[in-house]
Amino acid sequence: MRVSINNWSRFQHYKSRNPPWVKLHRSLLDDRAFAELSDYAAKLLIQLWLIGSESDDGSISGDTEDIAFRVHRDSAEVLPALQELALRGFIQMGTDDA
Repeated sequence: MRVSINNWSRFQHYKSRNPPWVKLHRSLLDDRAFAELSDYAAKLLIQLWLIGSESDDGSISGDTEDIAFRVHRDSAEVLPALQELALRGFIQMGTDDA
């Protein structure tokens, strides 16, 4: 599976990857789609931004179990949250060869 964060380049300012921190844009406070996410999906999105910062294009490769390991959750919790994020337009999910 490959998770791609939508609008990744819009929010990036680092030239080199794997930064020690990422910025959260204040615009999230007024983003209705973000506000309407479940608490867990919103938290997962921020964690995905952190993981995505390790790659040049913000993509995350691996299966649901790999992502669950990185965020210290059970994969049964992660998959529905990933689906919610995809449905709300925050991420795209596909195969690694897509």
